Amino acid sequence: MGFDTDIFDVLDWYILDYLVCSKVKHKSTGYIFGCATVYGTASDEFKQQFINELHSFMSSSRDPIMIGGDFNLVRCQEDKNNGNIDFHWCDRFNEWIDGNGLLEIKSIGWRFTWSNNQESPVMSLIDRIFCSIELDQMFPLASAKTLPRRPSDHVPILGI
Repeated sequence: MGFDTDIFDVLDWYILDYLVCSKVKHKSTGYIFGCATVYGTASDEFKQQFINELHSFMSSSRDPIMIGGDFNLVRCQEDKNNGNIDFHWCDRFNEWIDGNGLLEIKSIGWRFTWSNNQESPVMSLIDRIFCSIELDQMFPLASAKTLPRRPSDHVPILGI
């Protein structure tokens, strides 16, 4: 997680099991919002614990929210190049998104954000950015773009 300190002040931050969270103030407007970077578990054994932590983060914040990172979850079959997904976890992920009224800030660029880097690669869209409706109304021109994937198996996303 990083912020341009010419534009934002970081007022507070803390670390959970799967999230790095902060409270941020936009310097020119005084607008305060919560921000979290996510690293979701790849293990099915801990996915419910991860989703519970997402719920807890959202319910504990009174501020508008931006949350993004590697969720290690897909939303639908089209988010994976081989279509092999677990619909149970898609449903839980989409329920969390819908239940919190989040909007996705779609990334311009690469269709998939992760690859297993094999000769016949498995690729999926597991890195995303979401925001609350209030944050979208304050910053309606917010956007995201993917950057070159070097040397990671993930495509970095830059929120702008």
